[in-house]
Amino acid sequence: MGLSGAPIDWSGPSDLVQVAEWEDARDPADGRLVQLLKTHHDPRVRARAALAAGRMPYPRVDAGITEALCAALEDDDATVRRTAAFAIGQRGDPRASGVLINHWNHPDPKLRAALARATATVQGPGIPTEVIRAMKDPDLGVRIEAVQATAMWDPDAEGASAVDSALMDTVTAEARRTEGSELVWRGLYALQRRGASKGRGLFLEHLGSSRPESRIFSAKGLGKVEPDAQVIAALSGALDDLDWRVAAEAAISLGALGDPGAAEALTEAAEHPIHHVRAAAVGALANLPNPEKPVRNRLWRSLRDLSSTVRAQALESLARALPSDEAISAVESGTVDSDPVVRIGAARAAALLRRDLAVALLTRLLQDEDLRVVETALAGLGEHLTPEVRDTLERFVGHADNGLVLAALTALAGEPRREDVELLRDVVRRVRGDISSEIVWTCIGYLEGIGTEEAADLLERLLLHTDPFIRDEARRVLAESFGRSPETPAPPATTPPELPRAGLDYPRWTHNPFAEIATTRGTMVFELFPREAPVHVHNFLTQAESGHYEGLRFHRVVPDFVIQGGDYRGDGNGGGTWRGGGSLRHEIGPRKYRRGSLGTPRYADPESGGSQIFVTHRPTPHLDGRYTIFGELRSGGDTLDHIEVGDRILKVRLLSRGAR
Repeated sequence: MGLSGAPIDWSGPSDLVQVAEWEDARDPADGRLVQLLKTHHDPRVRARAALAAGRMPYPRVDAGITEALCAALEDDDATVRRTAAFAIGQRGDPRASGVLINHWNHPDPKLRAALARATATVQGPGIPTEVIRAMKDPDLGVRIEAVQATAMWDPDAEGASAVDSALMDTVTAEARRTEGSELVWRGLYALQRRGASKGRGLFLEHLGSSRPESRIFSAKGLGKVEPDAQVIAALSGALDDLDWRVAAEAAISLGALGDPGAAEALTEAAEHPIHHVRAAAVGALANLPNPEKPVRNRLWRSLRDLSSTVRAQALESLARALPSDEAISAVESGTVDSDPVVRIGAARAAALLRRDLAVALLTRLLQDEDLRVVETALAGLGEHLTPEVRDTLERFVGHADNGLVLAALTALAGEPRREDVELLRDVVRRVRGDISSEIVWTCIGYLEGIGTEEAADLLERLLLHTDPFIRDEARRVLAESFGRSPETPAPPATTPPELPRAGLDYPRWTHNPFAEIATTRGTMVFELFPREAPVHVHNFLTQAESGHYEGLRFHRVVPDFVIQGGDYRGDGNGGGTWRGGGSLRHEIGPRKYRRGSLGTPRYADPESGGSQIFVTHRPTPHLDGRYTIFGELRSGGDTLDHIEVGDRILKVRLLSRGAR
């Protein structure tokens, strides 16, 4: 295939390589990074230093980073100024709020837009006022960033009502100019994410928009307002939308509202040609009070659906909608189904049954051959913490498999006890390998819930952990929940992994390369971004060349959100790097998530990427600036839409190598 992506410019002085190395090590190099940002003669180096400075984690790495980025807003070069503004938003240091406000009237609209974007994470006195004012900026890009920033703010904060009103005014004014404007759907996104009930009228209006994103977020927004006949009728009508994503969101919202007036429409939607919509409708039916015979019959019929996802959802819905004695036969049958996806659904359903039935079925599922089933059963047992169940979960905390350890810990953490400190001390001492840091991070939350001095003592020991994120989290919890501010010990000495280099470890492409992911549902072709996320692209292609992805399943699919795979374990708890261990530093940049964005999953630690990948069904603004994007879908949207849990990756291959 003669594919050729966007051109790549690799030119620049050798200092760019040095900045990249400091960035990957998350090391400001004793002030040398700041010095380059302030004084280097080449604006390309200053801009790259600003991006690297923004990736230095706050507050762990301070050393004048925020001050230097704020000063860079005065740089002579426009690209440096804009990059500094984006980097300030990445750090989220509240000390920068006043400086952002001081630059709000800058004549460069792209800088004003970057400043507005930064306020998604940088809060302080005066910020809401300036962002509301920016919603009337003459530049569309500034207005877009202003409305989107508010989606990340606390919807219950003081002045939230004024923010919601400003969003509504902005969306209304923009829709009069161009109904299909990006600003309109991003404003609707912000209103629904903030749970703004006063957006009801706009949601109803734009549920009929020509733009699918507006319809998607309007459907989501209506699921958060007080239901009435008009809302239920509008959402019921949206179940027939030609875009399955809108129909799925309408079903989910009808389920959230739980109005019996939606029963007939949801029953019909349970026969939709797209399995995502059928599953959403079946899930929604379970939330209707006192389901009548047609609803019950529909749930029973869905147990025979061709999609294992729908069958699994039907089991859970039956357990939710019916008395345990009526649902038990279906759930028991599901526990021995040949398809593990259905058995996972049976485990979720079992947890909803009467305690004696639930514990018996979930305990039996702990013998299942599929890790995902066992982990789901452990999670379900966490809803039924009898002394006998606790004993079972504690045995799994001592298991050799980290995925099972994490599931058991999470189940126990729902009801923390002071005597559990010794259990957690043992976990912290012995856990190694994949997701070991995530397990310790879970222990930190567990210890916070226990709240005793013994728990705080164990947290202090974690200040010596090799993972800097764990040290940061332990220090934060000690300060916020225990009032302790112990001296920070010197971190353990570590050697940062070697950074792969363009032209040596991977090609110096002249254009973005393309890669094909062949699946059991068809193929998807992605343009990759080695200039923006070089380590992630190198990791992905190197692991693909080694055959890592072949035969791996998509273990997570969330309708109208993402598909996720690439884990050799198949449960979301595995996936190293081409180095054989460790994780990837994030390479988050200004690019935004859209339909078909190829990203890297992680847990709470931004630096915990690996071989796993996800692809988005639609724009997902809440991921912007928080997860690395290293590619975008260029063909294969139908494949993306039809993938469900259990489908597999057959092969990943590079289609175009580009000039070296």
